Amino acid sequence: MKPVTHANDGYSNRENGGLPEHLNALSRSLARVLRHSAAQLGLQPREGTRWYRFEEVVATGGMTHWSELDFERVVKDSRNRGQPRFETEQVDGQLWIRATQKHSIDVPVVTHEAAVTHHQPSRATSHEAAPKPEGTPTSIRRDGQDSSYLWKKFIAEGHGSWWWREADGDWFLEASSGLWARYSDPVSGKFYWWKDDEKWFWEHLGCPTPQAEIPLAASPTEDFETCGETESTWI
Repeated sequence: MKPVTHANDGYSNRENGGLPEHLNALSRSLARVLRHSAAQLGLQPREGTRWYRFEEVVATGGMTHWSELDFERVVKDSRNRGQPRFETEQVDGQLWIRATQKHSIDVPVVTHEAAVTHHQPSRATSHEAAPKPEGTPTSIRRDGQDSSYLWKKFIAEGHGSWWWREADGDWFLEASSGLWARYSDPVSGKFYWWKDDEKWFWEHLGCPTPQAEIPLAASPTEDFETCGETESTWI
C-alpha cells in the first residue's frame, strides 16, 4: 500500500467522505485498534508518536482479509465530521498509519461495576424517556475512578434489554437502537456496541477499554477484573 494524501481530495466538506458502505466495517476496525486497542494488542508506536507500522496493525488487528485497495480507500475517504480519520506516511521504507481522532488515553478511566445488570423497572416507557434505573449499582469513586462513565445493561418489561450511562444520561434499547449497532471483534470474539468514533463500548466491560481476556461475571456477587485497576463494588 502506498501513502495516501488528503490534499485537495474533493471530500473535505463531506461529513463522512465518499467511503462505500461495505468498507465501514474496516474503518471501524482500524479506529478501534489505532485509538483504543494498540497497547493491549502489543503494537509499538514510533517513539514519541502515535504512528504504528501498517503491516503490524493489519496482522495483529485481524484485518488480513481486506485488500490493499480497501485500505487505501478507507484511509482516503473515511471521515468524521468532515475530517480524515486516518493518515499514512512512508519512513525509511516502511509504511506507518495513525488515527487522527482522540485516543483512549484522553478519556476517563472508570471502575467496572457490572458487565450485565438485570433490573425490572415498574413500567417500560417509550424511547423518548428512559426507564428510571432504580436499584442499580451505586456510582462510586475509588482512586479517582468514576463508575458513572460505565454503560450498564437493564431489562425493561415489554421492551427487552437496554443500556444506560449515568455520566451523560445517554441510553438506547437493543431492539430499536437507532444509530447504535452491535458488532463482533474478529480477534477476541467479543462484542461491542458502536455509535460513532466518540461513543462505543465493549459489551462485557461497559466501556471502551479493550481487555479481551476478562471473563464475563457469572453473577452480580462474583468479583472480576475491571476497566481500571480496582474490583467492583455492589451496594
